[in-house]
Amino acid sequence: MDQIEIVNLVPKFLNFYDKAYDIEDMDMVFSLWEEHYNFAALPPVERRREMARNMLIEAWKQYESVLPRFRDFQPDEQVIRQSIQDVKELLGCGEDLSVVITYYVGALEGNAFVAPSEEGRLALYLSVETGETDIILAHEMTHIVHAKTAGLALEWERPIAEVVLAEGLAMRASMQIAPGHPLEAYAEFTPGWLQEAASKEDDILNGIVPHLVDASSEAVARFTYDRGPAGLEREGYYAGWVLVGTLQEKGVSLKELAHVKKKDIPKFVRFHIERLT
Repeated sequence: MDQIEIVNLVPKFLNFYDKAYDIEDMDMVFSLWEEHYNFAALPPVERRREMARNMLIEAWKQYESVLPRFRDFQPDEQVIRQSIQDVKELLGCGEDLSVVITYYVGALEGNAFVAPSEEGRLALYLSVETGETDIILAHEMTHIVHAKTAGLALEWERPIAEVVLAEGLAMRASMQIAPGHPLEAYAEFTPGWLQEAASKEDDILNGIVPHLVDASSEAVARFTYDRGPAGLEREGYYAGWVLVGTLQEKGVSLKELAHVKKKDIPKFVRFHIERLT
């Protein structure tokens, strides 16, 4: 049976919020945030502390309107178990998983992500303001199951080819597990992104090929949340969206893609993307 540990950071956030509620000095609010909460959905980059402060300031006045949802929140382990099972069946994973599910209050940006836990297990982080939507759970659980089938560590620094395949697989898997939504619901973080990316498809694919083996923090940031060579955010996601979608059209199953091993991913992704350009 899959081993699931649930960590709920919401009470910790509420403790911070109650201490800082009446304070107008945002430097003091951020100081209390660091002392009593200190969790942000951000990568381990040099600007992380500055980014966390800016996110808190932007969200601060909006928290009060959603606070009742935070105070009433209770994790639902059964929803998590069902999502894992659905993805394991789709990707052909018969092994048990050991997962830490951490619920947190973000900066109302609606983020969810997977990373290694301190104990070496995989950890899924879900923001309570986003909720456990079927698409988000399917997407993130695909990352966790894919890590098992392909032997991935899901560390921040990883080859861009790995980002491309992992994100493409997660978006396309969520389409199968949670069908019936517009395409944008499976791919977009910002409205209008998918259409704009499609208009720059050749530039995105050509621009990412020289970087497929680059595993630096700067490269991962560039192709996930910063602007890439084509001038768009999340170009690694779009490359994955096109790559996996095209392979599906050719009869390649998501199960087959999920079992491409880590060492083979850079060569695999390069081979198929070069045939798209």
